[in-house]
Amino acid sequence: VQAVPMQAAAERYGLNPDRPGWCCCPFHSEKTPSFKVYPGTGGFYCFGCGAAGDVINFVRKYNNLGYVESVKQLAARAGMPLPEEDDRESRARQRLLEINRCAARYFYENLFCQ
Repeated sequence: VQAVPMQAAAERYGLNPDRPGWCCCPFHSEKTPSFKVYPGTGGFYCFGCGAAGDVINFVRKYNNLGYVESVKQLAARAGMPLPEEDDRESRARQRLLEINRCAARYFYENLFCQ
């Protein structure tokens, strides 16, 4: 999170503050700035819609991405390498996720479809 400052991320997505740290919120339509970027803490807060968080949350909400995809995007932009997952570990994780999906489907069908 420290490698990509919140102010730089906001400016990259076209949020140009009228006053230092203030701009219109990208998550709802408005005419007056209510979106505040806090460079000291690396966070943001919108006083209009209540959206808040750090640079990872901002990229997640703005691009409608998951946490991992947001981290990968920010790391690529900052030129930082990410640790690669062990192939065996990745396969085991995928298998576990598939088992969870099957279990969820089974319980949903038995609880709500009869």
